[in-house]
Amino acid sequence: MPDNLEKTKAGDDKITVLNILKEKLDLIGFILFAPCAVMFLLALEWGGTIYSWNSSAIIGLFCGSAATLLVFGAWEYRVGDEAMIPFSMISKRVVLSSCLVMGFFFGGMLSYSYYLAIYFQTVRGAAPTMGGVYVLPSILGQILTAVASGVLGKFCVLMLL
Repeated sequence: MPDNLEKTKAGDDKITVLNILKEKLDLIGFILFAPCAVMFLLALEWGGTIYSWNSSAIIGLFCGSAATLLVFGAWEYRVGDEAMIPFSMISKRVVLSSCLVMGFFFGGMLSYSYYLAIYFQTVRGAAPTMGGVYVLPSILGQILTAVASGVLGKFCVLMLL
């Protein structure tokens, strides 16, 4: 039985949203990770379009993102197993490789979904509305497959119990 349920039965502490936020979530880790991601994505978005790649704004965003990532890594190491991304979990080869595979897979799928509409508009000469209509079967296939895999996963978990 989890510790927090035993405390509730004993009457010491009540399970509240505030207690869960304090004890179970790594809010400081999130506060460090979010600006790191935002700075990195802003540098990629603005670089070469709004600012040149060697401008001080872009270099500053990249440096700020790297510094925040280092502070985030130090914080995650300090917190240990209660961290947002525990190093003990990521250090396992199976977990790390599966995260990398899924990251590359979804990166490719998002690129495909994004650029397919642009392909229909530029190469095939379709209007933007028709480009969206042409992409619709692909998106519907992804949605149906995601729902089916969720139902199948739930079924498999129930069969194991």
